[in-house]
Amino acid sequence: MHVTAVKETLLKEQPWLAGALVRAFDESKELAYRRAANARLLPLAWFGAHWEDEQKLFAGDAWPNGLGELNRKNLQTAIDYSFDQGLMRTRPQLEDLFSPASRGAS
Repeated sequence: MHVTAVKETLLKEQPWLAGALVRAFDESKELAYRRAANARLLPLAWFGAHWEDEQKLFAGDAWPNGLGELNRKNLQTAIDYSFDQGLMRTRPQLEDLFSPASRGAS
């Protein structure tokens, strides 16, 4: 749904940054999931039933981070469209767009 980009020069200066961002996003998502599990905090009458269906359908995580299997097709499609529409001069490999610290994310 969203992409976070960090300049390569910044990652060279601060090699810990990519891993820290991945951990922060994963922690934020976990907090949001915990909040969503409490139906009293949400103003939607039938949210609980929909939430359970979504959890089953997406094996507990509808918004995986990183270069996991579930994201590869979507990311490759975005690259292909960007290249075909002239927004990119080259068609990069997915792995080249992710720092090693974020490739194994959920």
